[in-house]
Amino acid sequence: MKLLPHNPYFSIVIPAYNREYEILRAVNSCLVQSFTNIEIVVVDDGSTDETAMTVKGIEDPRVVLIRHDQNRGVCSARNTGIANSHGEWVIYLDSDDELLPGILQKVWEKASVCPDDIGSIGFLCQWDTGKILPEPVPTEQILDYENFIKWSDRLAVSDYVQCVRRRTFPLAKFAAGRAYEDSYQYDLAFFNKIHIIPEVAVLVHTDSFNRITTIWEKSSADKLLIGAEDQLAALEYIFTRHGGALRRYGPRYFRIFSKSRVLYSFIAGHRLAGSRLAVKYLANYPWCLEGWVIFLAGLMGPRVLTAMKHGKYQLVNRKRLPGEG
Repeated sequence: MKLLPHNPYFSIVIPAYNREYEILRAVNSCLVQSFTNIEIVVVDDGSTDETAMTVKGIEDPRVVLIRHDQNRGVCSARNTGIANSHGEWVIYLDSDDELLPGILQKVWEKASVCPDDIGSIGFLCQWDTGKILPEPVPTEQILDYENFIKWSDRLAVSDYVQCVRRRTFPLAKFAAGRAYEDSYQYDLAFFNKIHIIPEVAVLVHTDSFNRITTIWEKSSADKLLIGAEDQLAALEYIFTRHGGALRRYGPRYFRIFSKSRVLYSFIAGHRLAGSRLAVKYLANYPWCLEGWVIFLAGLMGPRVLTAMKHGKYQLVNRKRLPGEG
């Protein structure tokens, strides 16, 4: 690990898995910023290509490389990056993203005067197709726990760029393993207010072969099977910690998470538990056709259910890919 000659203000954490062709673009977008008091923590999440060697070749003491011996998932990689960071604030940057020129100076101007009760600042991101997220584009606002849940529940697409106080990390960590980041977002909002600023900070490139939004076009449904237990554990945590608030303030996501809990119970092979959850879900949402399909397919086994989800994802996501529909 390279030693830093200073105490950075921002730690930019970049998880990377098989991104030898994209990682330089992401790192260089940080190094060319006019605001220079930074460190860049790249976590190579068990890559099998030359990602690590590419990062090692960057001659700048602000760039730190940490390697996982095997692929653990993006949330685990972020946890590793944060645990090994030193900045007052942590910025999450994906390896196929690019910071816009001069944006760190603007982020610093906001962070340096941020009240202590605000733990996270959120900025917009823009795809290389022109689409701006989150959607709908928000106005500037400060959100407490209740209003964050209400705001999130109204979003069609929730992606945004986060700059988070590093001191929030012991209270709010990303889920272990291959679960998504939902539990982290709710934990973060529970302990800290979130300031949303409607300014684009990141350009998101859609040219990577293994983007989460396109990976189903190129790999098998086995990824659902591999991550099912982690996803199920994260969902159980959400219901235990945030279920009551979601039921009151975020009914759309409460329903989505309830359906997902049925799905991952069956995919993880817990047929009895999945059946009980399915009956409970369908008693509350009897009109949900997908819920009935998940129930019936789940009874036929995890492979049938994952094949069904794989086919649906391909059909829906194909309409969202750049240049298509």
